Amino acid sequence: MDINQFKKLIPHYLTNELQPKYLQSFKEFLQTDPAARQELEAFQKSWDLLVEFKAIEPDPGYMSRFWTSVSRQPGSWHKNIGMGFKRLVPGPVLAAACVVLIIGFFVIRDQGYIQLVHREKSQLDDNEIELVEYLGLVENYDLVTDTEFFKNVETLKKIRKKQNKQSLNYSKVQGVS
Repeated sequence: MDINQFKKLIPHYLTNELQPKYLQSFKEFLQTDPAARQELEAFQKSWDLLVEFKAIEPDPGYMSRFWTSVSRQPGSWHKNIGMGFKRLVPGPVLAAACVVLIIGFFVIRDQGYIQLVHREKSQLDDNEIELVEYLGLVENYDLVTDTEFFKNVETLKKIRKKQNKQSLNYSKVQGVS
């Protein structure tokens, strides 16, 4: 046992609540260490003073008289607190705090929306996910069908095939010469 363990056990020893398994080592340490005996004596004196101490109960109505006297003092406490707050928080700091709160509100709101979308998307099967991915095209279907470029896709494919054949023929001619 060391002195720190001994100090932790002193209150239990003084109230006769020390468990028997610690009692023997406590008494042995007390016999061998003079500093432990001094510590126990000092603790015993403090313990005796606490036992003699009697709690003092205030008079009835003490709290109401106290708060009445506080409110009658010049510059009552709630005004002093308000003035202290105004000195601590100047206008630019207050404005910056408002901006941070507003931005934080929108970030948290958007984060919640993103989490909701991911949760809903995780419940979709492959066909539904593909449909969602092409939702932009479906919403703009009229625009896509009216665009001249998409009407002539087949023509563009034919032109590209023709160009590929010509480049192959040209490379064959270059290779023969």
